[in-house]
Amino acid sequence: ESIDLDPLEGRNLLPTTVKGGTGIPDVSIEDMLGDFGSFFRKQFDLCETSRKIESKYSIPRGQWSFDNIKRAWGKCTRLHSAERVKWSLAIMGQLRRQQEIITKNKTDHEYRTTKDQLIAVVEELQDAKSKLESDDEIRTDLENKISELQQLPVQIAEVQNQISEVELKYQQLQLKTEQIEHENCKLIEGIDERCVLEKELRDAKFRFEQDDAKLQQLSVQLAEFQNQIFEVESKYQELQSKTEQTELENSKLIEEKCVLQRELRDVKSKFEQDDELRTELQNKTSKLQQLSVQIEFQDQIFDVESKYKQLQLK
Repeated sequence: ESIDLDPLEGRNLLPTTVKGGTGIPDVSIEDMLGDFGSFFRKQFDLCETSRKIESKYSIPRGQWSFDNIKRAWGKCTRLHSAERVKWSLAIMGQLRRQQEIITKNKTDHEYRTTKDQLIAVVEELQDAKSKLESDDEIRTDLENKISELQQLPVQIAEVQNQISEVELKYQQLQLKTEQIEHENCKLIEGIDERCVLEKELRDAKFRFEQDDAKLQQLSVQLAEFQNQIFEVESKYQELQSKTEQTELENSKLIEEKCVLQRELRDVKSKFEQDDELRTELQNKTSKLQQLSVQIEFQDQIFDVESKYKQLQLK
């Protein structure tokens, strides 16, 4: 690649995007292509041309496939003058997008391929490194084993002491293990008891719900029974008031009976002497009979009241 040197290098030059400037603008290829595309879209109304092509060939808006581009190109070759320019620019824009998509897919594929190759190389390097390290470790182990063999008698004595210590610790650990197993058994029993208690609690809760439903039914029945008791008490009060009136009338009738009996005795004494007294005696006798009937009726009412009181007590 050739490098164009600025003959006025070192000076603060204005870019050519400014009037009178000779300097190089700081833009990329994408910036320049984007500027050209924007100019062509505004100058030739390429958005409207793209919409016409999409409408003509039933292309989803902004979703041109390569076959759609080829179909539009075939139509473009049969156009002339300004219309062909518009169609050509619109199709070139879609071709540029397709090229960008292809380039992006190709770049992504190359990136993934390169990444997989790098991962494979890294894994091979790691395997080689591990092998080298293992060889170094083997060499070091041999040297250490030789030195250990030289110190073996001393180490045997130390190992025997360590073995005795380990056996003592093992016995202690075994005792702790047995204690832990015993505690675990207790814990398992406690869990079983907990399950049983939870089951009993669920059963008790179910029975409580049933008892609650029965209690509600009993409450309804009790309310109905209380209403019945209230009605009976009201009827009893009415009957009691009637009974009191009847007793008063009965006492009055008894008094009248006593009076009539005295009068009857007087009349009987005078009966033999006076016929008028005889007639009066007959009248009073009839009244006395009526009073006797009323008294009997009052006695029956009193018997009914006593039976009602007994029934209420029950």
